[in-house]
Amino acid sequence: MALRRQVGFEDQIRTFESQAGTQSELVEKLKDGLNKMRSRREELVQKRDELVSRAKMAQAQIQVQDAVRSVSVMDPTSELNRFEERIRRQESLARGREEVAASSLDAQFEQLEAGADDLEVEERLRLLKSGGPAGQLTAGSGSASSSTEGTSAG
Repeated sequence: MALRRQVGFEDQIRTFESQAGTQSELVEKLKDGLNKMRSRREELVQKRDELVSRAKMAQAQIQVQDAVRSVSVMDPTSELNRFEERIRRQESLARGREEVAASSLDAQFEQLEAGADDLEVEERLRLLKSGGPAGQLTAGSGSASSSTEGTSAG
């Protein structure tokens, strides 16, 4: 009985040894495949990086060409000409506002002067209506109003 067991175990050992050999070959094939996949992945990453770099370079070249074209002084559509035109419009706007402000100040001074004349006329009218003497007219008025006083009294 012990010999039969020994013979059975020896058969199992041969079977397991052949399975172990097969498994070892399979592991080696898997390792080789994994190394090939890693190598392929590295190639793909390098290719991707190269393509990204080329795309960035192409974009930079496009931007440089656009910049060169937009700076052309002879080109009426260039950025420089548009910028200069915008500055001219702003300068014109500033001059226009300055003129409006100046004319507005002149108009305000004219209104003040007219208001002062109106006040003087009203004061003289009030004095005339109250029947005050002519001497009161010259007492409240300045030199400019004395010349108009003579014409209104006469």
